[in-house]
Amino acid sequence: MAYLLHRCPHRDHRRARRRACPRRSTFRSELGKKSFNTLPEYAAEFSEFLERSPRLFPSEIQKSIFLETARSAALEATLDVDGEEDPEKRAATRDALIASRRAKLEGQALPPNIDLDHVNQTIALWTEDLVKPFEEWADIFSANFPSDLKAFAELGMLEVFKDPGKRLGATGLVFAGFGDHDIFPTLCEFKSCRILAGRHVAISAKNVAITHDVALGTICVARPSRQGDAGDASRVALHKGKQPPITS
Repeated sequence: MAYLLHRCPHRDHRRARRRACPRRSTFRSELGKKSFNTLPEYAAEFSEFLERSPRLFPSEIQKSIFLETARSAALEATLDVDGEEDPEKRAATRDALIASRRAKLEGQALPPNIDLDHVNQTIALWTEDLVKPFEEWADIFSANFPSDLKAFAELGMLEVFKDPGKRLGATGLVFAGFGDHDIFPTLCEFKSCRILAGRHVAISAKNVAITHDVALGTICVARPSRQGDAGDASRVALHKGKQPPITS
C-alpha cells in the first residue's frame, strides 16, 4: 500500500478535523484487504472516501462556504463600474459585464472531477439561496447592483467552479509507496482544492517513480504558505535519504 502524507488547513473544518483524528485508521479499516495496482488508484480511492464522509466535511458546511465564496466572486466581478450617475445605465453596464465574464468563464476548462452536468445541477439547486441575500442588499444598494440577480448569482458560482484553487485556497496532498504492479515505490503529489458540492478537486502536480537513479531525498514537493498558496516558492524534501515507510 502507501504511506500517506497530507495536510488539511481548511479552517472551517477544524472541529470536524479534530473529530477525525483517527482518519487514517478509518480509511484503512474501510479498505479492508483491498489493494491497488498503482499508487494513483489508491489516491483516487482516498478522494472518494473524503467525498462520502460527511462526518469530515458536512454538506451544510460545504454549501455555506461555497455560497459565501460565490457571493464575493460575483461582487468582485462587477466592481469596475464607475463614473455613471444614472442607476439604470449603471445596472445595464453591470449586466453587460456579467454576460462578458460568463462567456469568458464558459470557455475555460473545468478542474478534475468536476463535469458540466455537476456544475449545472449545483447552480440550479443553489441559485435561489444566493439570490435571496442579493435581493435584500439590492434594496439598499440598488445603484450598485445589476438588474438580473439570477445571472449575478450564477456568475459567482461559476467563478468558484472554474478556479477553486484561487477562490477557496489549496493545500498539498502527497502519497508515497507501492502499488501491486509497481517495481519501484512511487510519489504522487496533488493540489487539493477542497470539496465542491460533494466532489473533491485534486489537481495532479507530480507523479514520479523512486528508482535507483531518482532518490526520494532529491524529490521536493510544494509547501503551501500560511495563506494556502500551493505555489509557494519554498520547498520541502520528504524523508531525505531514506526509503518511505510502507504500511498496509
